Amino acid sequence: MLQFLLPVALLLSSVSSAPTSDTQGTANTAMSPAAVPNLCKPPNPDGANTYIYYDMNSHCQQTGNCKEACVSFIQSTACARDFDAVDTTYVQLATYDQIKKDGQWETSRRGPWLASFSLFTTAFPNRQAGNTFDTALTRYMNAGYPLPLNIYFNEIPVGSNQVFGMEARRDNCQ
Repeated sequence: MLQFLLPVALLLSSVSSAPTSDTQGTANTAMSPAAVPNLCKPPNPDGANTYIYYDMNSHCQQTGNCKEACVSFIQSTACARDFDAVDTTYVQLATYDQIKKDGQWETSRRGPWLASFSLFTTAFPNRQAGNTFDTALTRYMNAGYPLPLNIYFNEIPVGSNQVFGMEARRDNCQ
């Protein structure tokens, strides 16, 4: 677990307001749903399609942990406050626990965050893909976006065309 959290701690310690390049997974809004890559479309967006997504394909290719990946943050259910260290740690731990599990109905809870697999995902073939999720989470948080209640992570492993997905959902905004 420490190996997973250490890179996150290093990323969090170097908060920068400078925009990242497209190859590093910049934030995109779903202004035109037709232009959103399929991998980035969350299964349950709100009616207005108000979400932020990070296309993490370049990150996948650089790390070799996956072929394609995308992380989507549902904005319409955003809490009226920013991420704090407690929320960040809980969502990281819940997703870290979940990515190690096998079984469609397995879940992982840490504090108010519940992580579960998307339909037809029973496990992630490469558990190191969680680093891609963490990178997108850190960029979202550092950009100053409010705390969402739903985060979707989808990835396609190297050598495959199958999509593997996971959702992290916060119980409430307390």
